[in-house]
Amino acid sequence: MVFKRIEKGHHLIGLDPMQVSVIKSGFSIGRGLSELFINFNCAEVFFDNEKRLVGLKPTNNMLTGFKLNKKGRSYSLLASHASKRLVVKKYDGRIEDGMVVFNVLEIAEE
Repeated sequence: MVFKRIEKGHHLIGLDPMQVSVIKSGFSIGRGLSELFINFNCAEVFFDNEKRLVGLKPTNNMLTGFKLNKKGRSYSLLASHASKRLVVKKYDGRIEDGMVVFNVLEIAEE
């Protein structure tokens, strides 16, 4: 049996390469999706309430984007203002139109 030590503030289970995890402080982006963010330091967050879609689009504009932090081969996006509107969970993501897109259970009103 192999155990993984859990540090305070870390997830119990690691991300699959094509997953996005919604956490209280923002988003964790798996390494398969993080290739899109290599040359960027921020990402903009988009919501489609009707289709329950979330989009994370890479940008270098600090005025409109949330800060990206590189963690090994994956990224975390510090966007608690956006993630608090979503159900905390892991979601399967895909790359569409130059952004990471994933379906969520619900998007709460601001």
